Amino acid sequence: TIAAVSAWARSTRLALAILVAIWVTWTLVLPRAAVEIAEIAYQLPSAQSFRENLERTLGEPHDPVEDAKQKAAILAQYGVTDVKDLPVNWSGINLARGEARGDKIFDRFYGELLSGFSKQSSAMSHVGWASPAIAVGAAASAAAATDTAHHLRFVQDAEAHRRAIQTTMNNFITANPDRDGKRVDGDETLWKTIPAFNYQFPPLRTMADLSALIQLLAHLLIAGYVLYWRCQRLATEAWT
Repeated sequence: TIAAVSAWARSTRLALAILVAIWVTWTLVLPRAAVEIAEIAYQLPSAQSFRENLERTLGEPHDPVEDAKQKAAILAQYGVTDVKDLPVNWSGINLARGEARGDKIFDRFYGELLSGFSKQSSAMSHVGWASPAIAVGAAASAAAATDTAHHLRFVQDAEAHRRAIQTTMNNFITANPDRDGKRVDGDETLWKTIPAFNYQFPPLRTMADLSALIQLLAHLLIAGYVLYWRCQRLATEAWT
């Protein structure tokens, strides 16, 4: 860019003024404008509002009719008329039902929130076509796996692992009712059934990862073309 502008400008003073204007626009104005535009286009709730709405929804009473249907279905499944006669632990069943309801609520709330983050990030990345500074930052974040896409993938994988642990624990509780009034606790054998959490970074070959590199290449091609065109003009003027 410096070479292209220097070759195009008629004087060093003009070249310096243009380069300063470009630097301010690329590194200060456009990055800030990208953030503002993304936040306006895809507005997200405040942390306090999000937490209050989530807690209020989680605290809503269960549907008694649906609860009664599920209870009757479980009793009929085991051929008993009272939860005390179940060959499984009713507490484990209740835990699983409650957490399944909570998971649906979390999925709805956090799904909308994370989708908003993703849309904001995508909107900001489009400005990289106008500012190589944004493209450089996006490419560096993607290469270091610190961008929004990698963060969201890690959150999803970690949550899936947490739910796998949750399901294993609930199944154990359900399969082991109290014996003589004493709770059955799991030992290390139970924990050995839970695999370790091994997060695998996705390969750097998706269009989302490569878009910033494509933007940088476009900026280089444009600057190279301007430099070539101006050099050709200067050469022509020198021979005339």
